[in-house]
Amino acid sequence: MAAAVDAGLDRGITALWLQVVAENDGARALYGGLGFSTASRYEYWARTRQPSAATTSARNPG
Repeated sequence: MAAAVDAGLDRGITALWLQVVAENDGARALYGGLGFSTASRYEYWARTRQPSAATTSARNPG
């Protein structure tokens, strides 16, 4: 990975961006060791559909 970063910088690239899951401590340590730092943070929100009472009853009769 360090070679890829160096190759990009040698070719005039002025910025490199990565995305990593906040809980991925190993990746964060790797990227930090390569000189990367946190530029921004964001969150994903999800909502799952809850089964209706009728569906639950049909799956679990009695």
